[in-house]
Amino acid sequence: MDWGYQPLGLVKEELADQLAVMRAEAEAAGRDPAQLEVTLGHFLGRITQQRAASLAALGATRILLTPTAATDLAEVKDELSACAERLGLDA
Repeated sequence: MDWGYQPLGLVKEELADQLAVMRAEAEAAGRDPAQLEVTLGHFLGRITQQRAASLAALGATRILLTPTAATDLAEVKDELSACAERLGLDA
């Protein structure tokens, strides 16, 4: 894939609406919307398997996780470890 879409600051219905517009515009431009990489964001400390699945159902091919504003590397590492455990990635 060589093109993508990353809507920023949109949630729920507004996000779903904009993704529908993106798909319609891709088709109008003669492109396959299924080939468009969609990057959606979420907070590292609050992402769950259910939320990740929900974002994937919206069409996300990538989830950009934002950590807290911690300045201590150990805190960020703990946040990453907790996220990996919640998502079942710690195996």
